[in-house]
Parts: sequence; structure tokens; C-alpha cells
Amino acid sequence: MVRILLVSIMLYFPVLSQQAPDGVYRVEQEREVSHDIDEEQYVTYTVVDREGREQYTVRREVVYDAAFPSAGVFESGKLIIIDSFTGIVEIYNTEGEEVKTVTLPGAGDVEHERNIDFSFHGDRVALVVSEPAYKYIRFFIADESGEILVQEQFDISHATGIVYSPDGSLLAVGAYGWEGKSLRENMIFVTDEGEVLGTVDAGFRNGFFTDDGSSFIGYTNSQAHLIDAEEFELRWSYRIEEDRIILDAELNGAGLVILSSDKPDLVDGTWMYENPVVRTIERNDGAIISEQRFPEVTFTTGTFLREEDEIMLKFDDTVQQFDR
Repeated sequence: MVRILLVSIMLYFPVLSQQAPDGVYRVEQEREVSHDIDEEQYVTYTVVDREGREQYTVRREVVYDAAFPSAGVFESGKLIIIDSFTGIVEIYNTEGEEVKTVTLPGAGDVEHERNIDFSFHGDRVALVVSEPAYKYIRFFIADESGEILVQEQFDISHATGIVYSPDGSLLAVGAYGWEGKSLRENMIFVTDEGEVLGTVDAGFRNGFFTDDGSSFIGYTNSQAHLIDAEEFELRWSYRIEEDRIILDAELNGAGLVILSSDKPDLVDGTWMYENPVVRTIERNDGAIISEQRFPEVTFTTGTFLREEDEIMLKFDDTVQQFDR
């Protein structure tokens, strides 16, 4: 008789999540992923301060074959867990105790493809929700007690990102939809009371406002844009070569610095990147003013690391400077 032994493998790996905008706290994730439908899987959220000292942890079971919930932290250190699969938001106090569960209005049936992006300012969180069943996106602002303060919807079908301005008065929402066979990308600029002030025909998945809130830099894996956040006009766009992708962007004294690499290859289950390049883009007109290549570098994660006014490169666990 041949006996078949079924082996369930639980994989553990850390994931860095979103931090409070003032940098006092951040939340880290460690996922326990099962490849057996009968095996439970979990995620542990650990809230730490800026020195890396652990404040508290929350361990939560995750439905098999569903996206892991996203997590973020308010300035007070309270944790929020956002489950796009169920449309449920959970809020935890600074002792790691769940204090509020909110089902977002309109969440309805469980939806594997629901997307929820979010951004923090002080004791508020702004969320933008999209899912295939709707031809519009939903916009919410809630406080850290879980009370929904603002609820609106925008006439475009897919959300890609949301970012608060430094003073909390304005938000940039990235979105796209289809007009026939043509892709329509938009940035929607909306107040924290839900009033749309302007739109721009350009999209983003990541982005940030300048410190004075006068400009917004939004970027996808192929383009970066500089937007006048007072007149709501596109100043310039930069497109990367077709065989490369944008990984990160930051502002320094010279202009916008953009980190790109060759498109990644999947090696033994891990996406590997190589041939990173840092280009500095002149802030006023979008012209390339410098370029530095790192032809021998292979990595799994590449980002800019800001320490006060200094920007450095981080490839996995290695930090290095680049030419200004």
C-alpha cells in the first residue's frame, strides 16, 4: 500500500506597513502563510516607535486565499486594520485591544477584488474604495474612534492611491477608468470635507505633497508627474524607458530624484531587480540634470531613505549614498 503524506507548509515573512505621518510610530507585519486550505493562517501587527521599540502587538487570523489586511497607525499610536476582502475596518487602542469594528457603507457582499487605499493625518484616516461591481469609487474620512465624518463618491471606476497634504486640508486621489477602449487616468484633489477642487488628467499609485503643500508629485511604475496643487495643473511628466520601472521618488535640493531598475525577474519565487539608476529631474521644467548607474547591484527591495535632510539609497539591507 502506498501512503500519501500531505504536508502543510507555513511560511513566515515580514512586511513593512504604513506609518503615522509624523513618524512617531509605525506598524510592521509578519505573515504566516499556509498553502493548505485546511490550515489556518495569521498575520501579526507590531506597533513600534521611531527608535524601533515595540509598543504592542495584534495577531489576527486571515481567510485562506484572500488578500492580507492592510494596517496603519494614527499619530496617537492607535492601530487600524483594513480588510479589503470583507470591507471591515478594525481599530485597536494602544494596549492592543480592539475597541471598534466598522463595516464600510456599501461593502455588501464579500469581494475578492475590492481595493482600499488610505492615508493618515493626525486623528483622521481617509479611505478610497473601488470594486468591479461599481462604476464609481467611494471616499470616506473617519476619526480614530471609527466615526465616519465624510462620505462621497466620484464618477470613475478604479482607485489607485490617496495622499493627505501636510496640513491635512487637501487630499490627492489617484484613479482610472475606461472610455471605450481608451484608458482614462485622473488625479482628484478634494478637501477633507469632501469637496472636489480640481482634477488633472494624470494618474498615480504613489505620491507626496511638497512641505508647503503647493505641489504634488505622483508616480506610477512608468511615469512621474509634477502637479501644481494650487492651480491643479500638470506642470510636466517624465516617462521611464519601456523595459524599466520606477521604484521610488523623492525631492532633494536639486530636484526630483527617481530610482528605477530593469523590470524584475522571478527567481525561486522572489522578484529580483537589477541595474538600478538614479536620475535627478529639474523641478521647474522636468529636464534630466544628472544620472548615476549601479550596474553590479541586484536586489529584492530598493527605496530612498530620508534621514533629516539627507537622502540615501537602500537596497535590501544595504544603505549607500549617491552622487548629488
